[in-house]
Amino acid sequence: MGWSVAVCRTKVPALAASISEGIRCASNYPVGAALILLADMPEVSERHLLALRQAITGDRAAVFSRKGEILMPPAAFRRDLFDRLTELRGDEGARGLFSMLPGAGTISINPCESIDIDTVADLEAAGVQRGG
Repeated sequence: MGWSVAVCRTKVPALAASISEGIRCASNYPVGAALILLADMPEVSERHLLALRQAITGDRAAVFSRKGEILMPPAAFRRDLFDRLTELRGDEGARGLFSMLPGAGTISINPCESIDIDTVADLEAAGVQRGG
C-alpha cells in the first residue's frame, strides 16, 4: 500500500515527545510525509487514512482529521515539517504547529471512527467485553 511504519518502542512522558521520537525514526526512511495516529483509536478506517495521505499536496503541508469543529488525530505532515515536529513539547501534540501553518487542511472523520479508548468504561462504551 506504500506505507512505511515506524513504531516508537520507548516509553516517553508526553505526547509531543512520542511524536518527536517517531518523526526522528521516520526521517531515516525515504518518505515524503508522515501519518500520525494514536493506538487507542482502533476504529479509524483505511479509507480515512488514505484520504489524509492523498490530501498532502505541493501546496498543503499538513492535514488533520476534524470531527465537527474539533481537530484531532490522525494527521499527516509533509517531510519538510519533520524538523518542526521533532521540536514539539508538552502534551498538546501537533495541534499547535498545525494552527500556525498556512494552507493546512482538514478531512472530516466519521464520528464512529473517532472513538478514543482510554479507560475500561471507554472499552465498554465501544462494545468490547471484558474477559472474566
